[in-house]
Amino acid sequence: MLKPPASLVASTLAFAFTSPTTPYAPETTDAPLNEPANQACGYFDRSVACVQAIRWVHLLGSLTRPNRALCSRPELPSCSLGRMAGGPMPSADEIRNVQRATWAGLSAGWEKWDSVIMDQLGPVGAAIIERLGIAEDHQHLDIAAGTGEPGLSIARLSPKGRVVLTDLVAEMLDIAARRARAQGVANIETKVCSADDLPFSDATFDSVSVRFGYMFFPDVAKATAEFARVLKPGGRLCSSVWVKPGENPWTAIAMQAIAAEAVVAPPGRDGPDMFRCAAPGYVSALYEGAGLRDIAEWDVGVELVTRSPEQYWEMISEHVSLAVAALQQAGEPARERIRAHAIAKVSAFEKDGKVRVPGVARCIVGTK
Repeated sequence: MLKPPASLVASTLAFAFTSPTTPYAPETTDAPLNEPANQACGYFDRSVACVQAIRWVHLLGSLTRPNRALCSRPELPSCSLGRMAGGPMPSADEIRNVQRATWAGLSAGWEKWDSVIMDQLGPVGAAIIERLGIAEDHQHLDIAAGTGEPGLSIARLSPKGRVVLTDLVAEMLDIAARRARAQGVANIETKVCSADDLPFSDATFDSVSVRFGYMFFPDVAKATAEFARVLKPGGRLCSSVWVKPGENPWTAIAMQAIAAEAVVAPPGRDGPDMFRCAAPGYVSALYEGAGLRDIAEWDVGVELVTRSPEQYWEMISEHVSLAVAALQQAGEPARERIRAHAIAKVSAFEKDGKVRVPGVARCIVGTK
């Protein structure tokens, strides 16, 4: 397995989260990095080494189905990025290796909070299913299926068909298989594979879904070409991504709480990141490049509902990988301050005995 420098692994795990207000830094050295990123690197210039270090930090914190990256404050020795000069930029294989390990470690948290997560993301799954026009004998492919949705719902709508759930992480698909058995859904199978190298023949599936996976693919154009390749003529691809952080306080609250204890280092311009695909038309352009037609996109509201502000933080801190990494490496005083900050902020969304924090996703559909 390809591995990044050990010092970068350690510093990344020190604090891996992001501030929703932090601007992206260009991947090249032709434009200046923002001041916080330069501070994290220990000097104010456009050093290639600094850019490489930031990209490694982001890589190791990303693919956590949320967000960019940050490191601990300069006064903490664990995040002296200026000392980490040199080393190659992360490759697609290295990104996938980090993602695989990260999500395997978080699978238990996702299973524990499955019902809350599924309730939150349910409207997005329903929107995807509606546009796919599922028939009772559909052959369907669910990419980045995680714990199983919307694939399991599609399988119930297509009792004479077949649904293949794919994901990079075997542990997540194990949860999906257990959920299928518990729900009595038998017409599914699971396959561990990368989205940009699908082990299926051309024109195999009537439809393809990608719920909140796009922003984490190392090569989004290559992955989109694969989705189009395995679609039958007339088949539909429907995906979802998150819009900008300001419209997703359910995650921005946690990001800001952690960012209050850390200096933010932005990711590369087009590297894996929760909000990488937030711009209107971003995914539509990928569809067009892959030869799809009749492309449309629309926004879908979601709501994260918990019993209390404390439960909100418990959930976020156990299933959002960046938060988990940050909290594991932070000292007890910092963890308590982060928790208190998040609970105080999310309390504004408490009403009638529930905490209801809104968010917005964007769905995109296209036809081969």
